Amino acid sequence: METIYIVSYRSYEDDDSYAFRNKEKALTDVKNDMCNTINVLESQGYKPKITQDTNFHKEIYVPHTGIYHEWNITRSTLE
Repeated sequence: METIYIVSYRSYEDDDSYAFRNKEKALTDVKNDMCNTINVLESQGYKPKITQDTNFHKEIYVPHTGIYHEWNITRSTLE
Protein backbone atom coordinates (compact mmCIF):
# COMPACT_ATOMS: atom_id res chain seq x y z
CA MET A 1 0.00 0.00 0.00
CA GLU A 2 1.06 3.53 -0.75
CA THR A 3 0.20 6.66 1.20
CA ILE A 4 -1.41 9.43 -0.84
CA TYR A 5 -2.85 12.84 -0.02
CA ILE A 6 -6.22 13.70 -1.50
CA VAL A 7 -7.07 17.37 -1.98
CA SER A 8 -10.78 18.15 -2.01
CA TYR A 9 -11.61 21.57 -3.40
CA ARG A 10 -15.05 23.15 -3.11
CA SER A 11 -16.23 26.55 -4.19
CA TYR A 12 -19.39 28.42 -5.07
CA GLU A 13 -18.72 27.41 -8.69
CA ASP A 14 -17.28 23.89 -8.65
CA ASP A 15 -16.01 20.87 -6.72
CA ASP A 16 -12.86 18.92 -7.56
CA SER A 17 -10.55 16.31 -6.04
CA TYR A 18 -7.02 15.32 -6.93
CA ALA A 19 -4.26 13.29 -5.30
CA PHE A 20 -0.56 13.62 -4.53
CA ARG A 21 1.96 10.99 -3.57
CA ASN A 22 3.99 13.58 -1.69
CA LYS A 23 2.60 15.38 1.37
CA GLU A 24 4.75 18.49 0.88
CA LYS A 25 3.61 18.87 -2.74
CA ALA A 26 -0.02 18.66 -1.64
CA LEU A 27 0.54 21.28 1.07
CA THR A 28 2.39 23.60 -1.32
CA ASP A 29 -0.23 23.21 -4.05
CA VAL A 30 -3.08 24.11 -1.72
CA LYS A 31 -1.20 27.07 -0.26
CA ASN A 32 -0.42 28.38 -3.75
CA ASP A 33 -4.02 27.86 -4.91
CA MET A 34 -5.31 29.82 -1.95
CA CYS A 35 -2.87 32.70 -2.50
CA ASN A 36 -3.68 32.84 -6.22
CA THR A 37 -7.41 32.81 -5.50
CA ILE A 38 -7.05 35.68 -3.04
CA ASN A 39 -5.02 37.67 -5.59
CA VAL A 40 -7.64 37.12 -8.31
CA LEU A 41 -10.49 38.13 -6.00
CA GLU A 42 -8.65 41.25 -4.88
CA SER A 43 -7.90 42.20 -8.49
CA GLN A 44 -11.65 42.00 -9.12
CA GLY A 45 -12.30 44.45 -6.29
CA TYR A 46 -13.38 41.92 -3.63
CA LYS A 47 -12.08 41.76 -0.07
CA PRO A 48 -11.77 38.05 0.73
CA LYS A 49 -11.57 36.88 4.33
CA ILE A 50 -9.55 33.86 5.46
CA THR A 51 -11.69 31.77 7.81
CA GLN A 52 -9.46 28.67 8.07
CA ASP A 53 -5.71 28.49 7.52
CA THR A 54 -4.29 25.23 8.82
CA ASN A 55 -2.05 22.81 6.93
CA PHE A 56 -4.90 20.48 6.05
CA HIS A 57 -7.85 22.89 5.80
CA LYS A 58 -7.95 26.30 4.15
CA GLU A 59 -11.03 28.40 3.50
CA ILE A 60 -11.75 31.89 2.23
CA TYR A 61 -14.97 33.74 1.54
CA VAL A 62 -16.15 37.14 0.42
CA PRO A 63 -18.77 38.49 2.85
CA HIS A 64 -22.27 39.14 1.50
CA THR A 65 -21.56 37.60 -1.94
CA GLY A 66 -21.85 33.81 -1.62
CA ILE A 67 -18.27 33.51 -2.93
CA TYR A 68 -16.22 30.90 -1.07
CA HIS A 69 -13.31 28.53 -1.71
CA GLU A 70 -12.31 25.61 0.51
CA TRP A 71 -9.45 23.09 0.37
CA ASN A 72 -9.10 19.97 2.52
CA ILE A 73 -6.23 17.49 2.47
CA THR A 74 -6.95 13.93 3.57
CA ARG A 75 -4.34 11.25 4.02
CA SER A 76 -5.32 7.94 2.41
CA THR A 77 -3.84 4.77 1.02
CA LEU A 78 -3.63 3.45 -2.52
CA GLU A 79 -3.68 -0.30 -2.93
